[in-house]
Amino acid sequence: MIVGRGAFVESFPLFGYDLDDYNALFNEHLALLLELNRKPVVTWSGQHRPALKEAEIAPRPKQQEIPIWVGVGGTLASAERAGRLGTGMAVAMLGGDPRYRGHSV
Repeated sequence: MIVGRGAFVESFPLFGYDLDDYNALFNEHLALLLELNRKPVVTWSGQHRPALKEAEIAPRPKQQEIPIWVGVGGTLASAERAGRLGTGMAVAMLGGDPRYRGHSV
């Protein structure tokens, strides 16, 4: 599973989120996803969603954990996040021709 912050912010108001919380929302939701992936029963609390108390997560995946990769769209901070969390990393080209990335045309 590849997870990322996303490039389309128009949906924030639809879910009652404040765009100023963009990074905090992703960090919190990613931390929760990783916890849910590791444990069949989770107690968790955060700032941006209701708490979970001994929530049983079912059905469980066939393998022990679902492989989770952080999608990185070009920022060093996103790459560092993947490394810090020990997830995989998928790098996306968000614009331009990759043949000329970092080179003058």
